[in-house]
Amino acid sequence: MKCHQCPTPAFYRIEHFGQDVPICLDCYTKLRSLNHVEFLMNAAMLNQAQDDMDAMMPFGSSGGRIPIGEIARAMKKPSHVYNNIKVSNSQVGVLNTGDLAKIDAVITISTGSDIGPIGDQLKALTQAVVDCGEMNDVVKRDMIDLINVLATQIVSAKSERKPSVITSLYKTIEDRAKGFAAISTVANALGAEIGRLFG
Repeated sequence: MKCHQCPTPAFYRIEHFGQDVPICLDCYTKLRSLNHVEFLMNAAMLNQAQDDMDAMMPFGSSGGRIPIGEIARAMKKPSHVYNNIKVSNSQVGVLNTGDLAKIDAVITISTGSDIGPIGDQLKALTQAVVDCGEMNDVVKRDMIDLINVLATQIVSAKSERKPSVITSLYKTIEDRAKGFAAISTVANALGAEIGRLFG
């Protein structure tokens, strides 16, 4: 099956105007890159809106800004080069490198903060998923997606973190990790840190 955008064989399917469209790795990477740029633009507008609201209120900065600079710098690197996660060339085609970049940025940001121990466990869990040879590509991508969403919640400002959402996301990851001994062990360690910080 050929890509919807070019003659290259398709490896992915995306939803486009309600249709299931085949797309190749190169076109998928370009699409994800555009999505990440759009995310950064929206995040910048959100940060600006928060700054404007803080300027009108006499309470000072509310915190909780999205770390646009860190995420943008992580995204500028080659698609499989990160500060905290090791990905081989053979794994690039089956993993969402944009999500890995965001997770990598969260791990870097968490260093030395109240969520530092959770950042360490996110790093270990992400690496365990990347390295797992027993997990099929679909489940592996789903796990990376879940870790990315969890990491985004955890890196939020204290006032904006939702413990119930964090716990729910972790439980889903824990369930998916069952049957994969190495991943399950690391997931349990992450759960212990989440329980310690968020009760």
